[in-house]
Amino acid sequence: MPQTENTPALRALYPTMIVAGVALITLGPLLDAIIADLGIERAQGGTFALAYFLGMNLSVLSLNFATGHFGSRRTLVAGALVHAAGLVLFGAAPGGLGALCAYYVIAGVGYGYLAIYPGIYVTSLVKTGTEAAMSRVFGFVGVGVTITPFVIGALLDRGFSWRAIVLGEAAIAAALAAFLATARLNDIPGRKNLSLADLATAWRFNRTLWIAVFIAVFLYVGSEGTFNIWLAKFHTDIHGAGPFRAGLAVTIFWSGLAIGRLGLSRLASQRGSTSVLVAFSAAMAAGIVLTAYGPTLLLSELFAFISGLAASLIFPVATSYASRFPDWLAGPVYSSTIFAAGLGNALVPYAAGWIADLAGFRAAMACAALPMAGVIWCSRRAECASA
Repeated sequence: MPQTENTPALRALYPTMIVAGVALITLGPLLDAIIADLGIERAQGGTFALAYFLGMNLSVLSLNFATGHFGSRRTLVAGALVHAAGLVLFGAAPGGLGALCAYYVIAGVGYGYLAIYPGIYVTSLVKTGTEAAMSRVFGFVGVGVTITPFVIGALLDRGFSWRAIVLGEAAIAAALAAFLATARLNDIPGRKNLSLADLATAWRFNRTLWIAVFIAVFLYVGSEGTFNIWLAKFHTDIHGAGPFRAGLAVTIFWSGLAIGRLGLSRLASQRGSTSVLVAFSAAMAAGIVLTAYGPTLLLSELFAFISGLAASLIFPVATSYASRFPDWLAGPVYSSTIFAAGLGNALVPYAAGWIADLAGFRAAMACAALPMAGVIWCSRRAECASA
């Protein structure tokens, strides 16, 4: 059944995306406390990001090859419950770095269901105004991400342990599962477990467009992930910010992102996808460099907000190209870009930890601007391929 961005079935996704935003950003504000508690080196902090987004990439495979026949409600409830279980293990079960990373993989699988399926839903069912629908739905990720660092920073300042905070988020995920069990959601007609023949059909339809979007999402999310994981730690180490102020920096970045997605959602339809991607990617690159080399904490926070505002439309506009594939195959194409996002979120922040030790923290953060040149190139290729 065709959908629009304002139907009740789409609005039911908003709480899911808020919780996905909470899950996405939690590691960054907690990373300093986790590193201190475990007594590990700073460079090893990126291992948690690697584990989490390994789990998310496993969820991409599961959504397409194992649970493709699940209805929408069943898919999202399963994701919320798995995410809650992984967080309970991560926050309460004993173990060192290896065990905690294994538990975080489980949490990442559940997070993947919550973060990915709404995009599958929109690109499969919304064929007109997809950019606006994607921007609005994913704007609620920004709401969760904006609130979470502020709350975590306040809780850490008041003496709560990182483990207690993780268990609190597990309870939120469980509450989401209860809500989704009765939510109004439509199933995607024809959706099933993906076969090699289905993949071949989508590949033949427009492989150049698929590759361009895949690479663009990998590069963009790698840059965004560097801010998500390292910005709080960066402001602690470089500007001497305490836990609350450091967490506020991530809130500032994502407040810009949320404002942009919710307030500028129709801009891509008015200006064109490629024009938006080129302009916003260039602005984001400039904002990242200024954030890294801002001489004061206040200026760095201001540039982080500008970076978030510039980043706002890049992901929803880039992934909305998946709606140009036929019928339910838009979902697998979209989810493949999330596989790219998982790779970017795992590899680029992981590399940033090593760059920080080798060349300095400012240089490591500034390097996150480099992938945006690739996003600009990919956006032009995507436009040519879909003309």
